[in-house]
Amino acid sequence: MSVNAIKTPFGNAKIDKFGYFTITSKKEGNYGKRLHRLIFEDFYNIKLDEEFPNGIDIHHNDGNKTNNEIWNLVPISREDHTSIHHKGKVLLPVTREKIREYQKKYSSEEITSNEDPRVKKSKKLNSTGYYGVYKENADNPQGFRWRYCVIRNGKKIQISRADINSLKNEVIKRGLTWINYSEGAC
Repeated sequence: MSVNAIKTPFGNAKIDKFGYFTITSKKEGNYGKRLHRLIFEDFYNIKLDEEFPNGIDIHHNDGNKTNNEIWNLVPISREDHTSIHHKGKVLLPVTREKIREYQKKYSSEEITSNEDPRVKKSKKLNSTGYYGVYKENADNPQGFRWRYCVIRNGKKIQISRADINSLKNEVIKRGLTWINYSEGAC
């Protein structure tokens, strides 16, 4: 596959004429759908068309249509989205306020049960046993470090430590949620 084509859990995707990754394979049932919408729906365990029958767009906050990291995807009304792009990508104060409202709705840090879609997604993506925690390669003697990564109030928060207990202490010290799937919240 070329740089303009990728394999995803939703099917193969290519950059379309508008600059977005769009699913091109048919066997997964997502043919013609935009990848960023599928990623948003999967992460928050919702169907946008059902949740918002009048329509909603998913805006790439950094302006890069191929950056589909969840922290970069912001739900926004079609009217506001059109306004952003037709005014030279300058966000008006009212629009910024509306984006913050959407982000609060979908990025609340309150975890009430293991049925929370963010917890289910975290379990699916990592094997560490902790919510929002994963191992990443590092240039240190053990060859990896632990990283805690969550979105809180629309901002991506990342903390890295070489030791899992140090990471846990720092997360709790900052007042963030620490969940061990086998024990519940700390």
